Amino acid sequence: MELTAHLRAEPAPGWIRAKLYTRNIAGGMFEEDCELWDSAGRLVAQSRQLARQPRD
Repeated sequence: MELTAHLRAEPAPGWIRAKLYTRNIAGGMFEEDCELWDSAGRLVAQSRQLARQPRD
C-alpha cells in the first residue's frame, strides 16, 4: 500500500545486517520497519511499509 525508504550512507565493504520488525497488525493491515547496518556498525538505510496482511 505504501513504502518509504531512506538511504543514510554508503555502506562499508562486507556484510549488511538487516533488522525487520512489525509492531502492529490490525484491520487486515500491518506496518513493517527495516534497518540495514553495515560491517562498521553504521545505519545505512531504513524503510517502513504499510501492507495488507497475507491471506491464509
